[in-house]
Amino acid sequence: MAAKTVTPDAVSTLLANPSPDSTSDLPDIVVQVLDLKATGNKYMFVLSNLLISLRFPVFRFRSVTNCTVLSYYRFTANDGKTKLKAMISSDMCSQVLSGAIQNLGLIRVLDYTVNVIPNKSDK
Repeated sequence: MAAKTVTPDAVSTLLANPSPDSTSDLPDIVVQVLDLKATGNKYMFVLSNLLISLRFPVFRFRSVTNCTVLSYYRFTANDGKTKLKAMISSDMCSQVLSGAIQNLGLIRVLDYTVNVIPNKSDK
């Protein structure tokens, strides 16, 4: 079911219950996605035939069989009143790449964990 509007005080609801015990305890939470950005690209290689050069302190690879780029997406969750910095889990990145999650779009929060990051300046 497509979300049609943000949930009033959704961010306050998330902060009031930072780590819910089960998804069945969650109220219906819909937030707007603002400032969606890919950050922290990490590369994962599956290598075959690794060769180590004894003359030089470098590795030489005969072939790379698979290379995957893992992106993490950050955004600001907005309920129309309050904003909260958020990150999309890596298993949901395909939803961003497919266009199902877009900047200025609405998302329904089905599961979450809130982590407080102390002494982090707001840029």
